[in-house]
Amino acid sequence: MEKKILVDKEEDNGLYTKVETIETTPEDGFICQNDIHNIGMNNRIRYHKGYSKSLSFTTNDPRITRPLVYVLCALAGIIFFLVSLIVNEVWIGIGAIIILLLFLKNTIKDIDRREQELKKSGNYLEKLTNEEKELYKKQFKEGTNNIRRTFFTKKIGDWFLKISTPLYMMICIIAFLAFAIVINIFWGILILSLLILCGLSFFWLIKKLFKY
Repeated sequence: MEKKILVDKEEDNGLYTKVETIETTPEDGFICQNDIHNIGMNNRIRYHKGYSKSLSFTTNDPRITRPLVYVLCALAGIIFFLVSLIVNEVWIGIGAIIILLLFLKNTIKDIDRREQELKKSGNYLEKLTNEEKELYKKQFKEGTNNIRRTFFTKKIGDWFLKISTPLYMMICIIAFLAFAIVINIFWGILILSLLILCGLSFFWLIKKLFKY
């Protein structure tokens, strides 16, 4: 596992920004997901093996974290509410929204406290300047470009095809035999043809994506 810090910047007033990439390969063996993403949740331990690359963007800037919290909570509330309507259990949506509101209240409280501390330093503007906006955009764009160009390589694409092709062929054969035996040979051939068409389209897409 390899971690690379692309940006590690701290201002005089205490604001900091850190952009980091985390990369794993099959040679690393099985790695705990908590070690990769450092989420600190050990109640469900999962292990990962293979190629992966993720981007971590960390900042304590209230002008970034406050709107981000509002947007995430709003999206989560909408999703839970729609799910509650689909399963016809409105209480699920109401309960989730109450929990989200409590979480939002406590989180915004912490963000406001942090903002007050920054204001005391005398070197903090309540609104992002155009230069700061462009800097954040540049840092995020550079990070995503780094992920795209170093992960979507021909080497990783060939490795994925090597692993997935035999598995997909087995699925096609099993599906063909199942439909041919249970229903008739016509349905078996039809399902097999559809699976082959979908597989060729998928593998073509993989070849196009993993091109660097």
